[in-house]
Amino acid sequence: MINKIRLHNYLNGSTFSMIEFLIVILLLLPFMAWYFLHGRLLYGIAALGIILNSAVIVAFAANSLIKKEKDLGLRKLFNRKVRIDISNQYPHMQRDTYVLSISILLPFVLCILCGVDLLKRRKNSNQP
Repeated sequence: MINKIRLHNYLNGSTFSMIEFLIVILLLLPFMAWYFLHGRLLYGIAALGIILNSAVIVAFAANSLIKKEKDLGLRKLFNRKVRIDISNQYPHMQRDTYVLSISILLPFVLCILCGVDLLKRRKNSNQP
């Protein structure tokens, strides 16, 4: 899942990805607060899960910006040749976009999947 997030940030640009998901967070925060304040616990938890999922994307994008990693950026995606090259280079991109979109909307799913991915990476890096 982490590779899907990094590819999304690379193709769209880390700045755009960060802003995109910060907007989601900012839009959902008042709803989450209202739900919790009015005893709508299930809705509040769902909103919190989506906020945390979005925060994962923001964190990876911020990390890329801090490390000054290069990205393609959204502007280049308007070029037809670039889009064709991307489609050829990343044939699984459309599927990955669907997976990422669905896992962001399902509360806590993206957080869990990234946590599992991180645990696997740590386990593999500790092996001889």
